[in-house]
Amino acid sequence: MKIYKGFTLIELLVVIAIIAILAAILFPVFAQAREKARQTSCLSNMKQIGTALTLYADDYDETTITADEVDNPAQGYAQCAWYEKLYPYVKNQGCFICPSMRKDNTYIKTGYLLNGLFAHGFSLSTYTLPSQQIALAERQKDYADEDYHCLDADWLAENPELCIAYERHNGGANYTFADGHAKYLKWQTTLEKVNGDNTNMHNTLGLYEEEHHH
Repeated sequence: MKIYKGFTLIELLVVIAIIAILAAILFPVFAQAREKARQTSCLSNMKQIGTALTLYADDYDETTITADEVDNPAQGYAQCAWYEKLYPYVKNQGCFICPSMRKDNTYIKTGYLLNGLFAHGFSLSTYTLPSQQIALAERQKDYADEDYHCLDADWLAENPELCIAYERHNGGANYTFADGHAKYLKWQTTLEKVNGDNTNMHNTLGLYEEEHHH
């Protein structure tokens, strides 16, 4: 007759400890993998929007969107609704929300911010370095507006958290550029000079956003 011996308390504790160690090692890996998948989905969104921006410009004499801000007290933020002008150029309006953005405000219609330099109907010829000029950035969930004003390089470098979710995806974020392509970048890379003093990828023109208003 066989006699089956159960686990001792010490053996059970050892097994539990091993499982806990494996979980501590693997859970962050799984979380990072999930975020990587969301990052890829977000990048696809921003490529679609980049294409939409290009198609819009093709239909409007090579000019950018005109979408000045309008205060909307009922919704609690300044609305410019730039994305609505791109609806005819996208297959799915869901592309305007990053899968990693958790919306606390149900009125929020987009998880992306249009660079203010692209919201006033400028000619595309204004941007002499389109492949380096950011047109779209990721939006902080608590940021009230739907566009961002790059101002000068020093201000943006010191205050990114006020508007841009610059570390949303594994320490970096996705950006759409004036030529329509989208790319994942670390924040510091976007601040590097690209066209002389007081320039970076957010403002290759080196001018304050206010100086571009009509």
